[in-house]
Amino acid sequence: MTPPSNLIETEIPRVVLRPIEYLDAQHIEDAVSDERFPAQLPLSERVRTGQHKVWVESMVLSRTLGRPSFWSIDISTKERCIGQVGLLMDKQTTKLWLAYWLHPKHWGQGLQKAAVAALVNYAFRELQAREIFAAVGQWNERSSGLLTRLGFSRSGYPGPGYELNGENHITEEFFIDRQKWIDKNA
Repeated sequence: MTPPSNLIETEIPRVVLRPIEYLDAQHIEDAVSDERFPAQLPLSERVRTGQHKVWVESMVLSRTLGRPSFWSIDISTKERCIGQVGLLMDKQTTKLWLAYWLHPKHWGQGLQKAAVAALVNYAFRELQAREIFAAVGQWNERSSGLLTRLGFSRSGYPGPGYELNGENHITEEFFIDRQKWIDKNA
């Protein structure tokens, strides 16, 4: 599964996905420092502990090795990395997992939906992925709603969950398969 080397366009002409870069670490810090950014997200903990730079480096390396990775969301106002969308392969199950975040100052404009839809479309049409999964914290109604609007279904299984600051966070698993996506977006 080789990611593309160029940009992915979205349904919103001013929004484009580009490969993750080392310099995106600063943009991640800026977004997470916004008081509205959910402290319950693992990305917040990565920034708080300084591990986000290592994470960005690992995503850049994954990409250069031809593995699924992250894309940064840029907009035509020349704002770079206002968020990210990514695909990660679970090595044990070979499930393809979707992850995403957006700077709070851009919430409610349809930008995250356009970015997620563009990457999912690319994964199904170009990479020939069979299905895509997402794990969403049960507290994150905004993210659950986004996936539902895009045609994802709740699997009925709990997601992998995560621990943050000594607290367990329960996640719900969502999924969509290639045929459902193509039928919905024909």
